[in-house]
Amino acid sequence: PTIQQEFFKLRRAITGTKERLGIAQILPIIQRECNQVLLPRHELRPANKVRRPEISKLPQAISMPDNISSSGALKQMFDVTVEPSFETYENRLVKAYVQALQSQMSRLQVRLESEAAPPAMASELEALVSEFRLACTRATFLRQVRLPFVSAGRVTMVLLKNPAYRAVLEDYLALHKQSSIRLEEPALNTPLNKFPFLYQLWANLKVVSVMLQVCAESGYRCVSHRWIKRDNKGLFIQVMY
Repeated sequence: PTIQQEFFKLRRAITGTKERLGIAQILPIIQRECNQVLLPRHELRPANKVRRPEISKLPQAISMPDNISSSGALKQMFDVTVEPSFETYENRLVKAYVQALQSQMSRLQVRLESEAAPPAMASELEALVSEFRLACTRATFLRQVRLPFVSAGRVTMVLLKNPAYRAVLEDYLALHKQSSIRLEEPALNTPLNKFPFLYQLWANLKVVSVMLQVCAESGYRCVSHRWIKRDNKGLFIQVMY
């Protein structure tokens, strides 16, 4: 795609159109009605104030120093409480989509600098980046989502019934339909014989994925690289080993 096509596509994804909201409008909606789950948490409390004792931790409580009274009763015991968490499949999807848009913005900024794009487009892109970052900053739930997103192959009731989450899912799928991923490795022809090597390759790719995610969250931006190349099938990443 041309630099203008990439810019207009990115602008639609962030600011939206008359018919469809962009991520800058969707994030405040999700922030107000964010999907949460209740996660169990163990707290050590006086035994007479425990409401839901965790029986599996009874041996640990008994072995604690000075935790048995002269009458043989426990002084302290582990109580089960719950706390709300934003660490859900749907919120990880939102964060993955936000990170994908961040990557697109970084690539477009590099193209603008290297191809000497019109100053008006560069100025509009900077305003777009500022609007996007402000929306992400106000969406505080994103900072509490730490687990990586695996795939969009699962559709939950939240994604079906909540319009904001459903819009993110549709935009995420549309974004990834435009690119394809392939792994060309001779060892895949005999996977059982080459299993240790393939496992090592998979582990290296996972490490690279986590590194890129942490860098994006820390505000780093890729200025230049030699990883991505183009052939007659499209773009590809060559893994050197």
